[in-house]
Amino acid sequence: MSNVNVTEGIKTLAIMQIRSLYPSPSTYIYDKPVKQGLKVPAFLVRIFNVYQERGMKYQANRTYSFSMVYFPSTEDVDEECLNVLEVIQNNFKYLVDRFHVHEIEGEIVDETLVMKFQVKARLHDILEEVKMRTLEGVEFDTSDNEQTEHSEAAGE
Repeated sequence: MSNVNVTEGIKTLAIMQIRSLYPSPSTYIYDKPVKQGLKVPAFLVRIFNVYQERGMKYQANRTYSFSMVYFPSTEDVDEECLNVLEVIQNNFKYLVDRFHVHEIEGEIVDETLVMKFQVKARLHDILEEVKMRTLEGVEFDTSDNEQTEHSEAAGE
């Protein structure tokens, strides 16, 4: 995954993971708030915080904090929401076996299930390679791993 838009890529992976757990086309997954016409059952998946810590050289550790709201479709909101939370907590360990999911918590609020979790990713900067050029007047003697210098005074 390139660093161009890693955040969108991580969110897409989380949505794909939900879709694999709930493959029915009658389960809707949104990644932006819906003002009107929300169809249930539905998930709303959003990243609300991104924290980055620089590592050694070209590395960074990034933590994505997700908010995922589940809108139930049955009258027994508590049972449906707790079942969904159970499925998410049991199956959201990694996104595509690559990004570790941490601290999944869920709470029933206003007849919806509000879940929060974090995904941690280690990123590496992609650098353009600089081809080495030979240095004029410097040559390497590989027999004893020493660098020698040619000079015009030595007749070279």
